[in-house]
Amino acid sequence: MTFKFQKHLPSVPIPELEDTKRKLLEAIEPLIGKEEFEETKKVVQQFFEESGEAQMLQEKLQIWQEDTAGSWLKPFWDNVYLTSRNSLHTSSNFNVLLDNQQYPLRTIAELAGKVSRSVAEFYHAIMDEKAAPEISRGMPLDMSQYPNFFRSVRIPKIHRDGHYVTEYSKVENHISLMTNGNIFSIPVTNQRGIIYSSEALSSVIESIISLKEPAGKNVGIFTTTNRNKAANIYQQLSVTTINAENLQSIADSLVVLSIDEESTNSDEAIQNLLLGGKNKYFDKTLQIVITKAGEVGYSVEHTAVDGTTSFAVIQYIQDQLNSTDTESIEKKGRPGAEKLEWILSAELLEEFHKLEIENEKTVQNYFIHVQNFEAFGTDEIKQLGFSPDAFFHMALQVAQYKTFATMRSTYEAVSMRLFKEGRTECIRPSSTENLALVKAIVEDPLEPAIVYRLMQHASTAHSARLEEARMGFGVERHLFGLQEILSLFKDELGIEKSPALFSDPGYLKMRHDFISTSNMTHPEVKSCMFGPVVEDGYGIFYVLLKNRLIINYSSFSRNEQDAKLLVKNLDDALIELRDIALAVK
Repeated sequence: MTFKFQKHLPSVPIPELEDTKRKLLEAIEPLIGKEEFEETKKVVQQFFEESGEAQMLQEKLQIWQEDTAGSWLKPFWDNVYLTSRNSLHTSSNFNVLLDNQQYPLRTIAELAGKVSRSVAEFYHAIMDEKAAPEISRGMPLDMSQYPNFFRSVRIPKIHRDGHYVTEYSKVENHISLMTNGNIFSIPVTNQRGIIYSSEALSSVIESIISLKEPAGKNVGIFTTTNRNKAANIYQQLSVTTINAENLQSIADSLVVLSIDEESTNSDEAIQNLLLGGKNKYFDKTLQIVITKAGEVGYSVEHTAVDGTTSFAVIQYIQDQLNSTDTESIEKKGRPGAEKLEWILSAELLEEFHKLEIENEKTVQNYFIHVQNFEAFGTDEIKQLGFSPDAFFHMALQVAQYKTFATMRSTYEAVSMRLFKEGRTECIRPSSTENLALVKAIVEDPLEPAIVYRLMQHASTAHSARLEEARMGFGVERHLFGLQEILSLFKDELGIEKSPALFSDPGYLKMRHDFISTSNMTHPEVKSCMFGPVVEDGYGIFYVLLKNRLIINYSSFSRNEQDAKLLVKNLDDALIELRDIALAVK
């Protein structure tokens, strides 16, 4: 039943040009001055004029949609990820650390055994189509990412990476265990496709951990560097048969299971989850990390899966860790682990050493902070009459203005899984409505009743944009599609140079994701993290819970003082907006 709704899902729509034009100007206007906005309006008008460049590109995009099986957007989206040359762990991977307080008391090996079995169970459920299809507000969601969770990996190549997913099979599946710089292949199913018990898997993992073998060469460190350099190292490794077989073993493994031997608390755990280069393989779609404190975290490679889909796996494993139910298992059989032995030249060993030093500098180059806002949560926000997401972004814009004395572009990811192969759109909470609210609080304080009406107006506008994006009628994926069509067919269309819109200063200011945000609502999440997406920017992953908010910040270290001020100002803004609403109500 997992995929029973797939063929009934609608295709991602292509918005009307006039709608995109209007929404684009709305998004740009609050970010630039009046004179600059007038210039941008001329550029936008020129691009969207009747029988102009946008019209030609739109018609070609519609043909592209007709000729594409699935989403017209997916090939473009895949290409964005696979052609990026940035290091994965700092530029596109995202991370989740779970709250382990409800787990029955277990050793690291017992946790690892339970996690390994749970992974195999969920993989089998997908193969057998027994994993429940996801439903939101009574509507089925796209499930096309589910086959990409397990036995998949991104492969570094020069200019454009590859993405590999092994064919379905239950027989002799394994996980890749990374500990003390070594990598072990541990079977989780036998020759008949029967899953080994958690106890049997834990026993094997315990024997590996207790061996205290000499530290390995930490081969996975090559996945921390830029993609062209990673590709060169991957090619050098692949020259020898045994190394090529090892790389294939990691690719074919259900997941990488990493033992974090360094983190002593949650703050260190989330930093190492995001940035740490020991016992990691950031190219693997799902990398599950267990700390010596018994915390479980996930590092997710973003190419083929998004956060909302990944949480299906995370939730299943979490449920199994919290469960005390007896497993239905065969009593016979205990898997045998195989240590991956590598043939490494002196040049490769020296390169690994340099990459370890380089990644230690990378860790120092980032400021990471998790703020638990305990004053109130979504229950109280709803009682005040606001959407929790809109309320958070109103406060964030107040905080941004107080910190930087201006409003710069803010990105919020929006899921489009109502559509076949739908991924994400975005909206810009750095809106004209929020700017008016911000100025009424920060620049020229107005009466609470007036500010409250501005809050209502901003909240309504935010929610409307969120719903439009969710329904496929956002701005930026449409413009992205037009830009990709231009790249593919400019000669055929007779467009000699790139339209002025795509280099317009106003347009570029909107596209500069100074604050990039993503969110979720999950009571067992302790923290989530991704890196800032621009050099001067900030990454904010927020968790909206009934009685509290978890707000996760990342920036480059050189921006640490501003980041700390933003943390304080956001806490203050949340309380200030609540007090304004309470004063009026």
